[in-house]
Amino acid sequence: MAIPAQDMDDLVTALCRFPLEAADLARKLAPAPSLAAALETLRQATFLRDRESARATLRDTSCKWPAATCYSLSRPPVPLP
Repeated sequence: MAIPAQDMDDLVTALCRFPLEAADLARKLAPAPSLAAALETLRQATFLRDRESARATLRDTSCKWPAATCYSLSRPPVPLP
C-alpha cells in the first residue's frame, strides 16, 4: 500500500522540524548562562582563534543581560568622546 505524496511530505516535514523545535524548547527552558560561563567560552574561542564563536558569544551575552542593549557586531563601533 502506497503512502500518498501529501502525507509523505507532511511526515518528512514533521520529522525535519522536530529536532529544531526540540532544541529551541531546550534553549528556552535552560537556565540563562552566567557571566563566568560566557567569559570562559570567550576565552576558549579566543585561544582557538575562532572569531565567529567569539562574536556569537559576545552578541548572545550582550542580548541576555537586562542592563545591556543588544549590540550588533556588524555595525562600526561608536567612537568614545
